[in-house]
Amino acid sequence: MVDCHIHFVGRILRSFGVSEADVDDAVQQVYLVFAKKIASVREGSERAYLFRTAQRVAYRTRRGRSARSEVSLDGELQELRDPACPERSLESARGFDTLSRIIGEMHETLRPVFVLYEIEQISMVQIAEMLEIPPGTVASRLRRARKEFQQRVSSCQEDERGVA
Repeated sequence: MVDCHIHFVGRILRSFGVSEADVDDAVQQVYLVFAKKIASVREGSERAYLFRTAQRVAYRTRRGRSARSEVSLDGELQELRDPACPERSLESARGFDTLSRIIGEMHETLRPVFVLYEIEQISMVQIAEMLEIPPGTVASRLRRARKEFQQRVSSCQEDERGVA
């Protein structure tokens, strides 16, 4: 189970605002919860359970980090660093930071649908099963999430033009 879904869990945690420095610990927390509850997880819905658990762990991790006021992009910057082109690396890091912030600020009912569909590329039917909501609700939330995302991107672009 770990081998099959560890990258998925890590991406979900990052998408929900867990810093690179905290991802490994958060992944471990997700799998500890999963190990304790494995008997009650319905066969075939393991990925959905891991998603919901990762979502809760991400919220707790972010709250804990903000309480400690620790914000570190060192891990992300290290990962994105391209020694041949530092300007490109810096621009990528800024883009990643902006994307993480925008997704992190999205309404909590819209964010999971947006992340699962747009980033994880999971079908709406599968998302409905994972989140245990009707397919029509998934479609509606995705429409609203895309609109909110677009508005936030436009706002960021306007802010950058105003600063530049």
